[in-house]
Amino acid sequence: MLQVRRILWAALYGASFLYIVVLFLAKPEVTAPPDPSLPFILAAVAFGSILVAFILPPRLAAQAFASIAFATTEAASFSDLPAGTKSFADPAAARTRAAGVLQTTFILRMAMFESVALYGLVLGFLGHPIAAWAGYFGVAWILMATQFPTQAKDDAALTKATGIVFR
Repeated sequence: MLQVRRILWAALYGASFLYIVVLFLAKPEVTAPPDPSLPFILAAVAFGSILVAFILPPRLAAQAFASIAFATTEAASFSDLPAGTKSFADPAAARTRAAGVLQTTFILRMAMFESVALYGLVLGFLGHPIAAWAGYFGVAWILMATQFPTQAKDDAALTKATGIVFR
């Protein structure tokens, strides 16, 4: 499943670059000056999208993981973990059971970040200068770049949501 998310990441990240191409090739002629308040309004909406992207997926993941019965073991006092620390009995099985939840939350977060680039596309199509819309693309690209899927990120998300560690 990690490979699938990497393909999705590349597709969504690449699509946001294609928006720039579309903007330059298919930009309609604008006859009236654009509304100067729209970049600020869309900046507030973009900020909301970014907040949702950071708050909602972890909460959804925690709820979903709570309904999954993971096999665990408890660390003894002589182990490398503090006594009583729960760890996954079968890490591979835990990762497999968590894959669907991780993919769903990944897609949600990437879609929210991509929406920021779409706000920039809207500003460009409405006739705003490049200085008004380029920042939206830059922010979206930076945020999306940080979401490249790795096993370490998956393990950290699963541990954070469940309190169960990988050994």
